[in-house]
Amino acid sequence: MAAASANAVDRLLQRAADGDVEGLRVLLQTAAGAGVTVASANRRGWTALHMAARYGASNARTGQGGERSN
Repeated sequence: MAAASANAVDRLLQRAADGDVEGLRVLLQTAAGAGVTVASANRRGWTALHMAARYGASNARTGQGGERSN
């Protein structure tokens, strides 16, 4: 499997921070061949789970739809 591009990882992390569960699913399905996985990290070592936890996107952490938790 190829290494994930920084751009693809950035898109993954942004969707996680936004709580965009459907966007995460689509990106992970379409970018899997490019090396993007749920464990992909940016240059600081942050993963989608880190971003979801940091920005309160509990729906991204649990796979549920909905809004950010406050």
